[in-house]
Amino acid sequence: TAQRQSTGLLKDSPWRWPEKKVMIKPNLLRSSSADEHIVTHPALLQAVVAKVETLSPAEIVVGDNPGLFGYGDNEKCFQETGLMDAAGPHYRYRRHNPQAGL
Repeated sequence: TAQRQSTGLLKDSPWRWPEKKVMIKPNLLRSSSADEHIVTHPALLQAVVAKVETLSPAEIVVGDNPGLFGYGDNEKCFQETGLMDAAGPHYRYRRHNPQAGL
């Protein structure tokens, strides 16, 4: 499956994971159901998060800021799409921050 293939890419990474802060950014355009194919499927995000957790990075952050149609409704969009549950305790609100280079 696509989930197995995408997480398989991480196993041969040369990174030293325990020293890394990992940002996982699903595509979150607006609130929608998974079958509309507008956002990253929650099952895929959950699989990636689970795999990254096994690599024991220093920190995992999952976040995005919805585009034009959902801008500012970050938590609502994450909840309504199922991505909040998929992200688990790693969800963080992500917004543009020029001072941080984001």
